[in-house]
Amino acid sequence: MYEGAGDLHAPVIDWLLQNDQWLAYANGVIHGWVGWFLLDDDSRALFRHDGFLDALGQRSIELSKGRHLYIAEAVVAPWAPRQLLWQLKAQAIKANPGVQSVCAHVRSKGTVRWLERTIH
Repeated sequence: MYEGAGDLHAPVIDWLLQNDQWLAYANGVIHGWVGWFLLDDDSRALFRHDGFLDALGQRSIELSKGRHLYIAEAVVAPWAPRQLLWQLKAQAIKANPGVQSVCAHVRSKGTVRWLERTIH
């Protein structure tokens, strides 16, 4: 069911789907989807420092209330429209009025880095 996601990500994806903190773009076939957590200031700092899987293992964290939108999963098909990832992120922000920032761990060229943007 979660091809390519790995065993650790399956519970995260299940939680996102069950808590309605996801959205997808489909045109006959799914082109991409995004899932998020809503974090308070302390949880955002813990996610930033330790990564979300390690942070979740350390303590109980409320994932559906907070002013920081953390992109937990984002998948876009190779054939999808070029700007789809940014459109999905914008829709996630729109679905969560009142969030003050959007953040994620981004993997690029074999490294993982923290990315955070303030929402105006």
